[in-house]
Amino acid sequence: MKRLILLMLVVSIAIFGCDRFERDFEDVDRFIDEFRIRGTQSLRQDNISLMMSFFADNYLNNGVSKDSLATFFSYYPWTEKAEIIVTPVVGSRTRFNITVTDDGILTEDGLPFLTMWSDVARLVGSNYLWYGNQLEPIESNQVVIAQVFTELRCANCPNASDALHEIAETFPDNFIYLKYHVRNDSLSLYDSFAEERQYYNANVQPIVVFQGQTMVTGGLPAHTDRYAQIVQDLLVNDPEIALTNLEHTVNNRTISGSVVLNFAGLNPENLYLYYVVYEKETTATYQVGPSAGMLAKNVIRGRGRQPLNPVSGQRVNFVLEAEKHLDTDTYLVVWVQRIENINRQSPSDRILNAIRKELF
Repeated sequence: MKRLILLMLVVSIAIFGCDRFERDFEDVDRFIDEFRIRGTQSLRQDNISLMMSFFADNYLNNGVSKDSLATFFSYYPWTEKAEIIVTPVVGSRTRFNITVTDDGILTEDGLPFLTMWSDVARLVGSNYLWYGNQLEPIESNQVVIAQVFTELRCANCPNASDALHEIAETFPDNFIYLKYHVRNDSLSLYDSFAEERQYYNANVQPIVVFQGQTMVTGGLPAHTDRYAQIVQDLLVNDPEIALTNLEHTVNNRTISGSVVLNFAGLNPENLYLYYVVYEKETTATYQVGPSAGMLAKNVIRGRGRQPLNPVSGQRVNFVLEAEKHLDTDTYLVVWVQRIENINRQSPSDRILNAIRKELF
């Protein structure tokens, strides 16, 4: 009887949870329609305050605040030809491309006014508003790695992927997220990443581990909202080591490579060199939840590691055997990680820095 009750509870959560998500997305669609219509009217009527009512007070998008956006829109003499166009970002239910045009305004080049940006719609209180990606541009020599434990039958995993992809779009040279598909789905490696799951104690999905030290469990907004700040806090740190001159050759599924490690005053104890290949976009799709059909991205196709006793400036060689087919959109990522106990994460363990290169 207890098992039957538990099964009914799980089924109810799944059914009503998915129904709630669908209602939420219907609300997003209504918000987009209202913004498109009333936002266009607000520009034509020079009522910028109405336009800005669609943006959260703490709006931040690539360093642009709500006040900065209001100043931008207040600058132009909008005409009756002003129009707002909103299109969804492929593979996302909350990210959209916004285009504002006005054929009645000509630029210095004599072309009609046009501006566009990518934005995020979020539930703030009881209403959807434009929320931004909550990211500030940062100049950094640090590369941050996010290790994502996921599976194709996980309803909330696409939410985590979507939030991480937004960060990767903002910091293309400084942030890499890597998908570890577990539970023997079609994208898993032969051991379903048993070693990594044991080390991080990653027994549920999604789990995201930033720089080998900060773990966030769950894919709801309360969890994914933390990602941006974690990444920004890590990017402001000076890297302890630099990885340069990454070279490689490919023979079928065997990748032979080498990298130069440069550092000064680094404690060389408990260091490992990790190397993975990942496919940027697969043909596999998530199978459940409102994001069913969304393509799986940044999926690991092979990985390896070796202990390090590095000498600064010397080249370190490695060989990686990929377990999956290597497609043309495959990348090689190499990083240095400090690990005290290979079987269990310690507080002092962390990824020091990384480097990435296209495989083909």
